Amino acid sequence: MDAKKKELAIRASDKLEAQLFFANKLLQEYELNLVGVIPTKIAHENVLKMIKSQRKEIDVLTYMFNLVELSY
Repeated sequence: MDAKKKELAIRASDKLEAQLFFANKLLQEYELNLVGVIPTKIAHENVLKMIKSQRKEIDVLTYMFNLVELSY
């Protein structure tokens, strides 16, 4: 792999790592909403849906991150 492609892969990896960090923080916030630590007016069922959706987002980002990491 040439230097330019490797640099691009590293930058993509860094970006995905940052997105994963914030996706996990958002999941933690939703979980705190669910247990009542952070008060919310969102219905319990909707918070559960938000948590499920956020977990899928984290799975996708993790998959992409792993693919990029294997590329260099």
